[in-house]
Amino acid sequence: AVEPSTPGSLLEATAALFAPLGSKTPGAAAVLRRAHSRADVLRGASARGRTAEVQSAFTFAADALSGLAVEGRWPRRAIATIMRRLAEASGASLEAVAATIYLRAARDPALTELSPLLAVETHLRILTSLPEVTEASVWSREPTGRVQCLARVGTGSPARSIRSAARSILDESNEERGANGHVHAFPVSRWDRTVGCLVLKTAVPRGRWAQLIGQEAASVLGGMLGRQALLERGAARERALVAASERRLTRFGLDLHDGPIQDLHAMVGDLRLFRSQLAAEQISDVLLGRVEEFASRLLQVDVDVRELARSFESVHIATRPLAELLSREIDAFRREAEIETSADLRGDFDDLTASQQLALMRIVQEAL
Repeated sequence: AVEPSTPGSLLEATAALFAPLGSKTPGAAAVLRRAHSRADVLRGASARGRTAEVQSAFTFAADALSGLAVEGRWPRRAIATIMRRLAEASGASLEAVAATIYLRAARDPALTELSPLLAVETHLRILTSLPEVTEASVWSREPTGRVQCLARVGTGSPARSIRSAARSILDESNEERGANGHVHAFPVSRWDRTVGCLVLKTAVPRGRWAQLIGQEAASVLGGMLGRQALLERGAARERALVAASERRLTRFGLDLHDGPIQDLHAMVGDLRLFRSQLAAEQISDVLLGRVEEFASRLLQVDVDVRELARSFESVHIATRPLAELLSREIDAFRREAEIETSADLRGDFDDLTASQQLALMRIVQEAL
């Protein structure tokens, strides 16, 4: 049995400050309920006293902060006001309150359940709620060498000074770690290798507090970017395996088409030649009918094997122009069925996706 928080306690005061944010959406209200429940449990498990009250209030604020960031409900000014009031109520400095809450919120297990890039963006939302920080972004270098912005929380477009600071860190050419007035850049490392750059823009030039919190944030972001790199490598391997499998299937289909199918076609021709020879010898109609039946069954096997060979074609055949694919299909049909066939294509097919082209190809094949 956990005794609920006493009315008028610091925890209840903090919950009251966050309450307006919970009224925005059902998701935000659920976040605050979970945060309050956890803080109540921690408070009940601690010894009574001022320290327990402060810790439970900070725990609630951290859980609420990360939960609201995940929900995407992020009224930055309201949260900044809550932190100031919490500092006044607890008797601690604003920087101490912000640092304590941030360190707990940044390591919320819920962030690990998000995709890496979404977790990075959520982390940046948390950062921009801290004192001094007005903008936060994470950068990396593409294989081509170009610097790209992976995620950013702020207004407008990133200034040239922010991009320049990120480039200096990624080039490992700035001894001051990108600090330049209101812009502070930090290397994001993983396994002793720089995998990205965190850039903070602050309201106070060369703020010492922002420098300290930026270094801590960079270490947290390193794990997120490391997970993203692992996912990208896994996706690349999967694409390579799929491409290799498609090549094998395509080769199998071609071998089937050029081998057994041709043999079947030749057998049908030989069987019909044999029928004509039997007919010249005035063999009974029953025997001639049986030979014709064998020829028809071989033709059906030929059709079935051709369909099987076609099913092994790679989906990437649709990357060729649709007109070329249809022309090839109709030419093959004309040769096999000896039926004059033509296709009338109107319009522009260049904007069709590979899946759309493949679907049209299958429709035409089925119709033929």
